[in-house]
Amino acid sequence: MNNMNKPFAIADVYPGVLNALVKKIMRQTGVNDANEAVRLVTSGEWLVKKPKREWREADGVIYLEVTSSNPGYQGWSEWCRRRSIGLHAEARSILTLLESQVTQEIEYKVAIIKRQRSVTISQVRTVANFCPWTPPPVEMACLIREKFSDWEINAMGLSLINIMHKPIVSGGIPLTLSVYSNNEYENYIWTQPELNDADPVEQGVGYAYLVSATPV
Repeated sequence: MNNMNKPFAIADVYPGVLNALVKKIMRQTGVNDANEAVRLVTSGEWLVKKPKREWREADGVIYLEVTSSNPGYQGWSEWCRRRSIGLHAEARSILTLLESQVTQEIEYKVAIIKRQRSVTISQVRTVANFCPWTPPPVEMACLIREKFSDWEINAMGLSLINIMHKPIVSGGIPLTLSVYSNNEYENYIWTQPELNDADPVEQGVGYAYLVSATPV
């Protein structure tokens, strides 16, 4: 029998898979109620479609654009919660420190340096300074995480994007935010200790810099 004709189509679907599916629908619709999010899809108000590729790669660098959409009445940690974006480790603490730094309608052009271009953090910084690209705002992690799914980040050849903003001290340790793409922690923002010049660039890790910021 065709699975679409079965009276109970999800009989063979694991609960964890269903949970991930509903969470993704909630994130994309911006609805916190799981039943309402599913209703939006089943009613046809929201359509499921393959994502359009909104990035390009040239010479070992990923180029993409994101737009700040925080209306200003909510901090970044609440902004992430409303979009079902998980905050791991000290990420919530860092975003809480920046609650007053909210922006809206700013288009950011972003360059993400991959290992093909540089093999040490010193070389990454040299490439960025030469271009010249600058440290991005901390919110860049939130905006990239919202716009690009784990699948899309993996399609870039990445599993981790380090946001090369100025380190924020939390718990006495200088930290930066990173966008993490992993099946175990889907749709998460993590933290990383401040990178040293001698640290190697690992395969599958990218380093995000700001190319430009323009009001829209």
